[in-house]
Amino acid sequence: MRERYRMLKEDGVKVWCISPVLIATGLGGNQEMSKSLVAEDPAPAGQFVRSVLEGQRDSDMGRVLVRDGGQP
Repeated sequence: MRERYRMLKEDGVKVWCISPVLIATGLGGNQEMSKSLVAEDPAPAGQFVRSVLEGQRDSDMGRVLVRDGGQP
């Protein structure tokens, strides 16, 4: 991701890595089991991804994003 950011930033391409947390989507086949593993509801994660795509985290391009900031 960081290499893509370095290569594409001069062309105006926005690059992030988004880490929304463990979410209970049912993609693993058992949504209830995911919830028992402290997986969160998917709605807040979807809102987080949407906010990134709408430009609210443009100042964090080239970083791994989590809802409360960026990973070091």
